Amino acid sequence: MAKRAFSDATNAGLRVNHYGTTVNNPIGRAYFGLFNAVSFLIETRGIGAGRQNFERRVFSQEVAATSYITYAAEHADEIMKAVAAARADVVAKGKTYEESDVLALYQTKSGKTLTDYTAATVQYSVADGSEKVSKAYPLSLNDTLTRSRVRPTAYVIPADTANIEKILYIMDNQALSTTSSTPVPPQASSSTTMSATTW
Repeated sequence: MAKRAFSDATNAGLRVNHYGTTVNNPIGRAYFGLFNAVSFLIETRGIGAGRQNFERRVFSQEVAATSYITYAAEHADEIMKAVAAARADVVAKGKTYEESDVLALYQTKSGKTLTDYTAATVQYSVADGSEKVSKAYPLSLNDTLTRSRVRPTAYVIPADTANIEKILYIMDNQALSTTSSTPVPPQASSSTTMSATTW
């Protein structure tokens, strides 16, 4: 999808570059990726400087968004199958607690895992606008865990938690009720009645 968007942007007369690295899970722009969805960040350069290029910024966003939406429509079956398979994989893994099944919470790049994507750096002369320096380099993946945890198989939630009905509804009511006399996994709260909901 990204290659198609890059091609469409170039054909529209726009300059386009990869962001420079992969994103981390706890960053807002990556949240939808955690839902086993296809997630992309489209960013247009310029906050203060962008005021002088407003039409170009809007046009570039339109070209990029249209490209992704069109591609998704043309490959809907393929994308839906990939998303469904990823979600089924998460459900299967969540059924059994495994110490070796580690989720990345935050990653950095070592520089050792390179991708097929290339970033370009170009410097221009302020005097006459001519190109001074231009170099291309492969992008690195965030391949080093700095914060992680074992994949959870369930969460224990006190039954008197605010909006508990909504929480259980969102979790498709995948819950088991238990009492203080029922053995619960480690790190459980000591509330009298609880709902354990699987994620």
